[in-house]
Amino acid sequence: MWDDEDDEETKKLTPKQRLLGWIQNKVPQLPINNFNRDWRDGKALGALVDNCAPGKELAAVTAGNAEISCEISKHATCQRLKHVHVSAPQNNNGATGRGLQPKGVRVKEVADFKVFTKGAGSGALNVSVKGPSGAEEQVKVRDLGNGVYECEYYPQRPGKYIVNITWGGQPIARRTRLYSPLGDISIGIKCAPGVVGPAEADIDFDIIKNDNDTFTVKYTPPGPGRYTIMVLFADQEIPVSPFKVKVDPSHDAGKVRAEGPGLNKTGVEVGNPTHFTIYTKGAGKAKPEVHFTASGPGEAVRDFEIIDNHDYSYTVKYTALQQGNMAISVTHGGDPIPKSPFHLTVAPALDIGKVKVEGLETKVEVGRDQEFAVNTKGAGGQGNVGVKMTSPSGRPIPCKLESDKAKGTHSVKYIPPEEGQYKVDVTYDGNPVMGSPFGVEAVMPADPSKGGTVGKPAPFTIDTKGAGAGGLGLTVEGPCEAKIECQDNGDGTCSVSYIPTEAGDYAINILFAEKHIPGSPFKAAIRPAFDPSKVTASGPGLEKAKAGEPATFTVDCTRAGDAELTIEIVSETGVKAEVHIQKTSEGTFSVTYIPSFHGTHTITIKYGGNAIPYFPKVLQVEPSVDTSGVHVYGPGVEPRGNIISFVIRLKSTSLSK
Repeated sequence: MWDDEDDEETKKLTPKQRLLGWIQNKVPQLPINNFNRDWRDGKALGALVDNCAPGKELAAVTAGNAEISCEISKHATCQRLKHVHVSAPQNNNGATGRGLQPKGVRVKEVADFKVFTKGAGSGALNVSVKGPSGAEEQVKVRDLGNGVYECEYYPQRPGKYIVNITWGGQPIARRTRLYSPLGDISIGIKCAPGVVGPAEADIDFDIIKNDNDTFTVKYTPPGPGRYTIMVLFADQEIPVSPFKVKVDPSHDAGKVRAEGPGLNKTGVEVGNPTHFTIYTKGAGKAKPEVHFTASGPGEAVRDFEIIDNHDYSYTVKYTALQQGNMAISVTHGGDPIPKSPFHLTVAPALDIGKVKVEGLETKVEVGRDQEFAVNTKGAGGQGNVGVKMTSPSGRPIPCKLESDKAKGTHSVKYIPPEEGQYKVDVTYDGNPVMGSPFGVEAVMPADPSKGGTVGKPAPFTIDTKGAGAGGLGLTVEGPCEAKIECQDNGDGTCSVSYIPTEAGDYAINILFAEKHIPGSPFKAAIRPAFDPSKVTASGPGLEKAKAGEPATFTVDCTRAGDAELTIEIVSETGVKAEVHIQKTSEGTFSVTYIPSFHGTHTITIKYGGNAIPYFPKVLQVEPSVDTSGVHVYGPGVEPRGNIISFVIRLKSTSLSK
């Protein structure tokens, strides 16, 4: 709409006259009376631009951000560029034309463009065009004079054509020309060396015609660096051109981190799915990329996927396909993140069935070195063997594990400290091996001086390994004649057993090559046979007890023979009470215990490992405070009526603190 649309005199003017009048009103300080001579020095255009877009502000651009726009009036009456700043040297050469447009060139039609070299100094023009096949296309170049060259090529097939133009060996900027009644407007955008390559490079852009007689130019910076935007009118740069743009990076890969089992140096196995997480918070807008490189040919992984968790993190899942070394490269926006590439060793697939436990004896002697082996050859996995031994009393037993993962052999050494049944847990990469847990019984070593019990075999072992040649002699002297049994084990040892029929002290003579061995003759005490049925227990501690208070009773073993007395008192929740056994005289014991809680307790008394008569016995332990003597009465606890007061009466003997 014209400002003077309603003026009848104005309506009689031609559009060209009305446009000239509008310009004279906008720029009254300059004599503008035509559309050719008065515009040649550029002052008129610069003044008109300043009038239409005063106080342009220049700012920075971010690489890869939303496209950047500049608007140029169709009639060259105003222009505006957003986000500007660059430091490439000014270059007056350029090229424009249909043959340089990213789109619009048709097969078997002339694609033409012009190259402008005026003011660019001396040099030679070189134009080449490569077609989709990579072959050079024929280009016609004609010198039009005044530094202008007309170029034509004839595309024969659809595809991408690359046009290279140099002046004096230097690439020139691509320009796009817009046509207006006042003169042609040309645009060129290029980036400085180092942005996309070692040399300057042209940047593609799109031009959009707007409804308000302006054009919008959109381009996307391919990377951070410095850019130059040139705008020419009538083949001359406008006063504010070139615009210089500093493009900042859109992301910072240094702020990205990745972690998880799928990146650990060890732990990844062939065929076993694994994962890791990439954290990108604060690292800018970019997508992570992951690449796998295996040591051998073929695919490195399968089932690979990157899952956006929508919380600035990504979960990466994969399954390794090759055993050996593998590198995982993680990038953010094309840049490697810290510690990338990650190097790890992929183990072969685990086959737990190939793990064998060898040489584990089911019966061993207390206090002697024991050894067995775990063979993992061909079992794959990480090769981590674990051994855990538990004693009969529930204590962990130290084991010395020596592993040679390369050979798949693992040696385990231990010393059983007590008699009884041991539990041996063997794992491979955290998985129980077949047969685990294993049972091992530890027995006391045969010792002639250990003695025994009337009517029962008294065994011991004679070791002649390393003693050389010689005969073995053995006699047992004591209150009675004892039957002796001797067995050669075939390994330099001999198992001996004798059965005493009377209690008392015995002398065991062991001779080798007609000489007493060290310690011979051995003294052995034979105890009378014990009878648990003749053990009795009595006392107040077997009838009642209070939590937290000592209770006592007596155990009489005088008629039961010689054996070990054991007592255990356990609550219904499995808590054991503290028990003290004190020998008061030969065969008589005083027992004191303190239950920790009230409630049902079980008392078990064993003699020689056998329960005595009337045991186990159940005992009800009372609480430390007796509430049975507490009575509450008064109107304050009546079902009806007003609350006034009530009385609590305690028996003085029933409250304990």
